[in-house]
Amino acid sequence: MKWNFLRLSSWLIALTLLIFSHNIFAQQYKIDKPANWVNTHIIEQPKHSDITKVRDGTLYLLLDNQSYIPSRQKQQRYTRLVMKALNQSGVDYISQLNLDFDPSYESLTLNSLTIIRNNERIDKLGSARMTIIQGESELAERIYNGSLSLNIIIDDMRSGDILDYSYTVAGSNPIYANKFSTRRTLNWSVPVVQQNMRVLWGKQTPLHINTINGAADIQETLNKYGKDYSITLLKNLYWSKTLKPQRGTTRIHKFTFLSLTIGVR
Repeated sequence: MKWNFLRLSSWLIALTLLIFSHNIFAQQYKIDKPANWVNTHIIEQPKHSDITKVRDGTLYLLLDNQSYIPSRQKQQRYTRLVMKALNQSGVDYISQLNLDFDPSYESLTLNSLTIIRNNERIDKLGSARMTIIQGESELAERIYNGSLSLNIIIDDMRSGDILDYSYTVAGSNPIYANKFSTRRTLNWSVPVVQQNMRVLWGKQTPLHINTINGAADIQETLNKYGKDYSITLLKNLYWSKTLKPQRGTTRIHKFTFLSLTIGVR
């Protein structure tokens, strides 16, 4: 009788710890619509030439990165990706997602998770399997960086489906003392139908913009949030079509990257 009681007690303790850890992980992220400062972009249709140059069965229709840096509140980074699976390889690739964040100073909000099939939107927020997993460690030094990943497995993905998802990460590493910097490569080795990069600057200190290996048409406007810097590319800049490198630039695998850096000096 005593042995059975001890076994039952151990089982109850293990079950309690499991439920407790599940609740902790569940609180690490939330599901909510994007904030009001986020701009929504229409998905552009690809050209036939884009599809013929696809690798691994995945066509990128939209890469959208938006950052909001208010004067006092936490920095927010919104990301939206739209990808089309052209075959089974594409289905395998886009049906599982990992969204990384560090819970010690960041919070994750999943804004949308949708499949577009035959021009019909199917919401997957309720049916996709979502699990918080431990982030990868730096194995060489055996250092655990404390990051987590929201692992998402999307059910009933089919060839020809379009995956449209977005999320927001709020917060910044305190080691940078609330300073801001972001960098984005603007040309890729695979077709990207549309790219958007935006920084909404709510501080009084000046923001510096620098491009490497080329120029980018950056639009600057004012709104109630502050200065709005944005760039939109409706055609992909392939490695094979890069600009002629200037003296002193670095070649990577015989190709030149056009990149954009925005931040505070």
